[in-house]
Amino acid sequence: MNVRLLLYLLLIVCTACKKKVDYTTIAKVDEPSFSFSALPSQINTPSDNTLSQEKIALGKLLFFDPILSGNKDVACVTCHHPSHGYAEFRDLSIGVNGIGLGVNRKFNSPNTIPLVKRNAYTVLNTAFNGMIDSVTSNPKKAAMFWDNRISS
Repeated sequence: MNVRLLLYLLLIVCTACKKKVDYTTIAKVDEPSFSFSALPSQINTPSDNTLSQEKIALGKLLFFDPILSGNKDVACVTCHHPSHGYAEFRDLSIGVNGIGLGVNRKFNSPNTIPLVKRNAYTVLNTAFNGMIDSVTSNPKKAAMFWDNRISS
């Protein structure tokens, strides 16, 4: 019993003499070497392809028109619908040979077209593709699509 008491007292003395830890210095976080900011209020456009109201109207027409798809049965809006945040709530999008929008989209029957394994994330802020920081961007070399398979 005396040995236990002696060990217990020794433990208390050793821990009481231990150097105090300054938790305020441990909790400090180094500031990142980059900064976050809001997106710019102006969009950089190529000098040889400036933005106009006519081009905006044409872009809207093409976004809603299925004429650009291979089977002419799917438009950009099919998977990037405004009521869905210009994205889709499906893990994998059903592109061509489908009917409906969002989670209600199904393949037509019969379907001979395989499911392409990619999803449709939002196209909001696409005008800022290629932005390196809040000041620098190169719209001509901006990557497009989730897999960067094409530049604008």
